[in-house]
Amino acid sequence: MGALPLPAAATLTVADLFAKRAQSQPDALALTDGVTHLSYAQLQARVCRLAAALRAAGIGGGDRIAMLWENRIEYIELEMAAAQLGAIVACLNWRLAHYKQPREFRFIELAALPRSSTGKIQRHEIERRML
Repeated sequence: MGALPLPAAATLTVADLFAKRAQSQPDALALTDGVTHLSYAQLQARVCRLAAALRAAGIGGGDRIAMLWENRIEYIELEMAAAQLGAIVACLNWRLAHYKQPREFRFIELAALPRSSTGKIQRHEIERRML
């Protein structure tokens, strides 16, 4: 895939660039974990299926998805599916354990609470969750 002129490249998202690569080099190796090897076409198909499932679950542009995983292929799939939807992925340190860091998990939980129509978390919901 040749370099795009800067003005054209500046208008593309990560999802757009990935889709272009999958189209131009579908059989090239995109991702491997040493056991699983995915071409760009295979990875793009998996990403599109996941994006469709997230969309069906109500995830869309501007929504947040918290991810607490060790490094794995599904990590990239979720990042790319979220990019297709315009959702935001919050990557959490997998080394955090609930029994070690309960306060951090409460903040993570609060950050994921649904917002009111004004975009603010309801105060009573924060107080209830912090108890």
